[in-house]
This record gives sequence, structure tokens and C-alpha cells, in this order.
Amino acid sequence: MDLRTEDQRNTEALLGRILCYIHDVLLGPPASRHSPGLSALLPHDDLDRLSGLRDVVSRLPVTDAARTTALSRRWRGVPRPDARRVTSAVSRILAAHLGPFRCVDLVTSYTEESPPGLLARWLQLLAVNGVQELVLASRPRSFDLDLQLPAALFRMDTLIRLYLGLWKFPDTAGFNFPRAASFPNLRELGLCSVVMECRHMDFILAGSPVLEILCLQGNFAMDRLTLVGGSLRCVQTSMVSDLEISVEDAPHLERLIIWSAASTTRRCPRKRIKIGGAPALSILGYLDPEVHTLQVGNTIVKSKKNAENTGKLNLKFWEESGATECIRSHIKLMVFKNFQGDQSELCFLKFFLERAQMLQELVIVYGKGYFSSMAEANSRVKTLFDTTWANTCCSLLLFESKFPIDEEREILNFKRGSDFSIRDPFSFVVQA
Repeated sequence: MDLRTEDQRNTEALLGRILCYIHDVLLGPPASRHSPGLSALLPHDDLDRLSGLRDVVSRLPVTDAARTTALSRRWRGVPRPDARRVTSAVSRILAAHLGPFRCVDLVTSYTEESPPGLLARWLQLLAVNGVQELVLASRPRSFDLDLQLPAALFRMDTLIRLYLGLWKFPDTAGFNFPRAASFPNLRELGLCSVVMECRHMDFILAGSPVLEILCLQGNFAMDRLTLVGGSLRCVQTSMVSDLEISVEDAPHLERLIIWSAASTTRRCPRKRIKIGGAPALSILGYLDPEVHTLQVGNTIVKSKKNAENTGKLNLKFWEESGATECIRSHIKLMVFKNFQGDQSELCFLKFFLERAQMLQELVIVYGKGYFSSMAEANSRVKTLFDTTWANTCCSLLLFESKFPIDEEREILNFKRGSDFSIRDPFSFVVQA
């Protein structure tokens, strides 16, 4: 019998979805080629035969019981010893390790039984042993997100890669904050649903002189991201709301990727994406005309807004604007997502095809199951061939997405966007 109230169930469900998103974007520890994975399934057998040994697992010591989760996913909740035994075991493991730590993936779940200062002591042990890569996430029982990051985290000067999930940035005014706080070797930083203000982000960027990759998922209490750093090469955001981004001085920035963004209210003015000092910037997107206004130098690019927003593409706006130099002479690949076959969409695509002289590929992606068959989808784009294309060598590719229109997830993690061996990080959408 479920004794939770409806509000408690809704809160836990929301927190579960957020945790799911965080685990999607968090990068896991590197796998060793010398340590093959274990499986509880026999070849060509879908039965999980080892789960029948759950009673045996519950009688094992904590450290041995924890290792059994590699054998059966159903054992991850068995046994459930008290928090003191678990934390004591982890503390002994960390203290006994001679170091250095290559990579540590730590998910903490605070309870009333957790000893005060426990996490700080663990981080101090990791710092002493020269940890290089750290994934640190919390599993709060409520949506308050009041778990503050210990000051010990900001003394870990050997970190090269750091990902944080579901924490609150400490208050620098009333917190015993280390004056020498900095990450002199940090090259990659991911902040997932971390409650922090703009000044906290400025503080971190100022103390990370060699930071190359910055990933931001969610932006609680932060409405501005100012990018100033001579080493930044890639900045990615996901699931952000009402966030302004200003690139003021980033001479090596190559990629600014906004995987998904939203406005909390339709009355909220569009947030500006301002590109100032970024001479190396070659990849920018996605920009939502309902959410963003783009400013490059002193030039402001924004879409016109009708008195009544119908949700349809405004062809009149494009016709009045004319074919820009970018459309005529530079665009080689165009990806049109969530195609529904509306007349406004077809007119918009014809506009591009008639003017884009360098366009080599037009990729159209429709939501899974939106059309009953590929034949029906093909029939919806057939009229595009009735017009004269500016580049007769251009090819049209039609794909069905893996997700329905209302369920599509922009990206499963930040890995693709920060992988510089992938020339076009947006091309994943054509994989049907």
C-alpha cells in the first residue's frame, strides 16, 4: 500500500525524470580494455537465472554484496544495509587506496544517518591521492536541492575532468571558502542541475585557466552566461530556460551548442545570444526564433513576430528579407526536423531550394509514426520537385526519427558535441 500523498508522488516522479536526464548527460568512467564486462545472461538466453540468489547476497559483507550488482541488475537494491555500514566501507576503501586515482564516479544519497562532514572527508582523500576525473552526483529525497558542495571540492587542483549533478553552489559570502580555490588543470567541466548564480559561474571560469569544454544542463538561479576565457573551445547547454549567453572574449571558441532551450512564459522577452570576440567560432545552434535573438557584433538578427502566433513558418518574412549571402553562397547542408507536411513548411523549403546555390543535401526528418508509411511521407515532399532548384546536384534525404515529435530528446549526452573528431555534431538527427 502506497502511503505517500499525491504531492509526494508527483515530486518524486519529477525528481526521477531529472535524475534520468542527468544520468543521460553525465559521462561515465572510461572502460578498461583489460576488464571485460560481466553478464548475468547466458548466450542466446533472455532469462536472468542469477536473480534467484538474492537471499544469498543479503548475507554477504557490504563490499562483496556491492560487487554482485555487476552480475544482475535486479540485485542493485539487495541488500539494503544501514547507512553507517556502507559509508564506513567506502571510507576504508578510499583511505586504503595508495593513489593516484584515475577516475572516480561517486553518487551520494544523504540521509539523517549520514555523518556530518563525510563527503568533505572523502573529497579530501581524493584530493590527496591526486584524482584526475570525478563524477559527483547526489540523490536528494526532495526537490529542495539544498545539498551544498563542500569547500574541499575547490581544493582538488589535480582535476582534469569534473561533472557535478544535483548540488547547490556554496554561498561565498557566508561560507568558509578557500581563497586559493581554483582548478589549474581542469579541461572539461559539466554542471547538471546545479543551483548557482551568475557570479558563481564567473568565479569558476576565472579559476580554470586551461578549461576547454564547458557543459551546462539546467540553469537554476542563473540567467546569464558570460564566456571569457582564452582556452575555451566548446560550450554546450541543454534544458536551459531564459538564459542569455554572451561571448565576450573567447578567441579559441569553436562550438557554441544549445541542444534545447525554453522560455518559462510567452510574455518573457527573447534571450539574446551575443557573439563578440569569437573569431574561431564555426558551429552555432540550435537557435529557437521564439526564444532567442542573435547578435553578432553590432548586428542583431531576430525574426518578426505576428500579432497572433499560429506556429506556422512565416514565408512572407523570408520573402521580404530576400535571399541573404549566407543562403545563396554558403549553406551546404540543411536539416529540417519535425516535418509534418504542412503547406507553410513546403513553401519554406522551396524558398531555400530555389536560392541556395551551394546546397548539397537537404535532410528532412519527421517524427516516428507521424506518417503511416514511408510512401505517405514521400508523397508529402513530392511537390518540392516541381520547382527549380538553384543547385541541380542537390540531393534530398527523408528519414523517420527514432522519437515521436512530442517525445524527441535532443541528445543523450554531451559527448558528441565535444568530440572534435566529429566534424558536424548536429548530423546525428539523420540517423533513423
